[in-house]
Amino acid sequence: MKHLTFVKKIQPDGNPCPKCMQVEERLDRAGFLQRIDDIVIAREDDPQSPGALLAAKHGVHQAPFFIVADDSSGELRQTVYTVYFAFVKAAFQPDNPNAI
Repeated sequence: MKHLTFVKKIQPDGNPCPKCMQVEERLDRAGFLQRIDDIVIAREDDPQSPGALLAAKHGVHQAPFFIVADDSSGELRQTVYTVYFAFVKAAFQPDNPNAI
């Protein structure tokens, strides 16, 4: 089963990252946002925020990014995507070949 995590960034001034907002809107328009299991915030001014910790754990230096955790093979595999279209293809295309 796949578990989908969307990590988006909040800037030090409290505003959301513009690219993160674009990606979230794109996910919503495509009907995928409600299929995301977790939305996690990475605060630029807080390296201990949940999203910042995930970024450090996975060696990601940009936002937004996605983590697809899949345990269907019997062992947990986590794949990180920093490109929207690659994430959509991996997470949703098997269900909907016209997703992109």
